[in-house]
Amino acid sequence: MAVLSTLRLNIARALGDLVVSGTATAGTTTTLTDTVNLIHADTDQLKGYELYIYGGTAIGQKRIITAFDASNDNVTFATGTAPDTTSTYEIHKIFRVAQYNAAIDAAHDAA
Repeated sequence: MAVLSTLRLNIARALGDLVVSGTATAGTTTTLTDTVNLIHADTDQLKGYELYIYGGTAIGQKRIITAFDASNDNVTFATGTAPDTTSTYEIHKIFRVAQYNAAIDAAHDAA
């Protein structure tokens, strides 16, 4: 999994699709908070983007962000497993994680 997440992060950065990645500082079943990396100035700036938890508690969750609270540095999403301080995540704006994974798999198969 580490190789896949590293490839996905590098490709997303190169395409300008990766908005932020980091480790949660707190979470509930409907929010993820990161007081280190979620420092965007505008409320709802991340609304409609995809949150993907790729490590720790709640690994594998993919959720569409329904709100972003700039004053609390957290994103809101549909109910899921509560992330915690072990949860590492990515937020993408254009492509979905499944699209990256499928492209990586196809490139691997072609090689």
